[in-house]
Amino acid sequence: MRCLLLIVIHSVLAADTFGEIILSNKAQHTHTGETVVLSCKYPQGATKVRWRNWQGIIAKNSDLDSKHTFNRRRFNVIADQIKGEYNLKMSGVNQSDSGLYWCEMQIGGEITQQRVTLYIDQYGEIVLSNRAQHTHIGETVVLPCKYPHGAKKIRWRRWQGIIARGSDLKLKNADDRKRFKVAADQMKGDYNLEIADVDRSDSGLYWCEMRFGGKIMQQKVTLYIDTNIDDKFVLSNKAHYGYVGETVVLSCMFPRGATKIRWRRLQEIIARGLDLNVENPDTRKRFNIVADQMEGEYNLEISGLKQSDSGLYWCEMRLGGQIMQQKVTLHIGKFSLNML
Repeated sequence: MRCLLLIVIHSVLAADTFGEIILSNKAQHTHTGETVVLSCKYPQGATKVRWRNWQGIIAKNSDLDSKHTFNRRRFNVIADQIKGEYNLKMSGVNQSDSGLYWCEMQIGGEITQQRVTLYIDQYGEIVLSNRAQHTHIGETVVLPCKYPHGAKKIRWRRWQGIIARGSDLKLKNADDRKRFKVAADQMKGDYNLEIADVDRSDSGLYWCEMRFGGKIMQQKVTLYIDTNIDDKFVLSNKAHYGYVGETVVLSCMFPRGATKIRWRRLQEIIARGLDLNVENPDTRKRFNIVADQMEGEYNLEISGLKQSDSGLYWCEMRLGGQIMQQKVTLHIGKFSLNML
């Protein structure tokens, strides 16, 4: 009877409610930004080997799951069939990576697991400087950062995430990739962030971050985009009408000497110069810039009109230190008389 009781207790400790057998359950600690390897050993004959966490399957055999698009750049499977190893390597870890992971496999009709709880420990953060910097819309601004000899993992960050690491920009937005640039000088210890053609959405807190002597050092800059009431003039504000499926041209005239001419809508820049900045493939096919420098025209042509194209557009330019705008509200009807 005592022997039977011990067998029952062992079975409860070794398996969870779904019948998986837990071979190991350990903790592993690392720090933000580090690279960590979660190890897994499997015997000969094991099948359906995979890494999982609470979100689902991370990797199956040597393939990373396609749903983890962001993690595909940081996660990697290191497998060695001879040694029976199926390790999960994670680089640039952050707090969202913490939690339970398990290497799962099928052996002799049973599911076994090797569990690892990953803890992301924070280094002590030291704020070396915290200052304000002011600029205006359309200007170019440089956010400075100095780093000492021996500093590593230097990067520029913002609340949305990492802007730049080393010489590589990590920005997803196509317009931002054109405007942001890292100006680094290893001899002088400079790692400056240059932002061209500053927009209101660029305002906020930035910080240059580095690892030095086991600590995270930060140099913080709060960027303020100053806009005076008098430095923006609305030259015109008119309405334009079109119908679904038609083509319309929103006109804009610019004088000699005008610079930084663009078409805007809501919070996005549609076009700057002859370059479209829209990322939607359908919109890129339907939007076109028709410019004539001799005539001073910078028109926006929209073909195959959709209801979603309706709303306020404005052609914006800089002239004599002022921002000039020509606004157009596009109204789109559902049917045209020509379609009857």
